[in-house]
Amino acid sequence: MGGVGLRFPQRASFTDDPARAAWGLGRWEWYPVRAHDHTLAESAISSYCNGAFHIAGWVIKMILMARRLSALFAILLLIGACDPLISSFSEEAYRNATSLKARSLALVDQSGEEYAAHRADAEQLLVDVDAAYEFVNGRPGNEISARQWDLMRDRDGGLLGGFQGKWREDGKLNTFFRGEVRALIASGFDTIICVEVNKRSADKCDNL
Repeated sequence: MGGVGLRFPQRASFTDDPARAAWGLGRWEWYPVRAHDHTLAESAISSYCNGAFHIAGWVIKMILMARRLSALFAILLLIGACDPLISSFSEEAYRNATSLKARSLALVDQSGEEYAAHRADAEQLLVDVDAAYEFVNGRPGNEISARQWDLMRDRDGGLLGGFQGKWREDGKLNTFFRGEVRALIASGFDTIICVEVNKRSADKCDNL
């Protein structure tokens, strides 16, 4: 006895369906099936939904990370006039932040390619971010900056550390995800840079 069922294809290419391909999802397609094919269709639906929930989880993680960065910046503005509570400006910390921002964004741009081809650069970048964290964490009165660097390097977070883990796990990342995580990582580094700049003189950091 025939009927109508769902076929779950491989991930759609950008030419097939750009909107859904941006999320790494395939398209629903109808085709005739026999009764014993329904188990396969049910399994396909489950896989589709699991993929969607996985991506939704990452989007939620990035939103929460953006809120945490905003809260940290608000704290900076509140204590900006309290010199004894925050460390002095560090040229080395500023240089680390600007150079690591550029390297991080360049790596995000390459994450549409296989992770294995960029593994050495990706691992070295995290080592250098860890070193930048250790530097700011070792300076007295530098808790805010240290916390920001810790968020950036967190392997389970929504910034650079978490991004690299997802790239390693997935092999390569789609255009939509690269754009979203790139904006969030850039914003995180801009906040780190702005905090450092404000240790020297009050600045809204509009040029970042």
